[in-house]
Amino acid sequence: MNNYKKGVKHGWDAMSRWYQDESIISVKEVHYSPFAPGEDTFKLLGDVSGKMILELGCGAAHNAISLAGNGARVTAVDFSEQQLQHALELTAKEKSSVDLIQGDIEEVAYFRNRTFDIILSVFALEFVPDITTFMEECYRVLVPGGILVVSTTHPLSAFEWAEVDRCLVIDNYFHPPVEIWKEDGQIGKDKGVTFFRTVEELFESMSRVGFRIDKLIEPVAMPQEEISRSPYRGPYWEAQWERFSSIPFAVLFRGLKPE
Repeated sequence: MNNYKKGVKHGWDAMSRWYQDESIISVKEVHYSPFAPGEDTFKLLGDVSGKMILELGCGAAHNAISLAGNGARVTAVDFSEQQLQHALELTAKEKSSVDLIQGDIEEVAYFRNRTFDIILSVFALEFVPDITTFMEECYRVLVPGGILVVSTTHPLSAFEWAEVDRCLVIDNYFHPPVEIWKEDGQIGKDKGVTFFRTVEELFESMSRVGFRIDKLIEPVAMPQEEISRSPYRGPYWEAQWERFSSIPFAVLFRGLKPE
């Protein structure tokens, strides 16, 4: 595991309890972005009953539990021990039969070719150093006709929001900054890193390995009087609602593997 991955793992282990306490995440509906609608609105996954689904970067497994509750056979992977501990507790509470694995989500050599019908990854790709390897591995383990749905941080999330002017301060969109984490729990030189990638880079990384992209969505925050219906919200995000109403926090892609 390289230093970037070690740093992200240490960082998530350190902030996992705080993140779970500050977030309200549904186990009934797949979420894609804070304050935004979820799968009931976007309908990216289709009927999941009986499908073999892999979630990469599952965190506490809220999405995996939702999918299992709709009849899917779900395997969920994360490399943070603390996040997976929350996942164990939550799956037990919900009596959900999700298979949980601690592992690297960039290189999933521990799965055979053509194993899964659907792969879902929500807010994990931004922590993956080698996006090409990630996409190649997703393509490999999907069955022909399989679906990859990715939600990752929008490149505009890399830039500061000017509260007074209510706008972003963007110096160079084509070279978004790399965020070096400063959270407690980092060990030595192993700092967590968030990689912001342009929409073009994300699109090309999927299409280059063979996916046919048929959906690209930039979710907008729901009106304040409706955000209680969002499957992803909570105290941590409350100060961001105005920004997310004007600037997307996430970008979603659906890629189809040809038959």
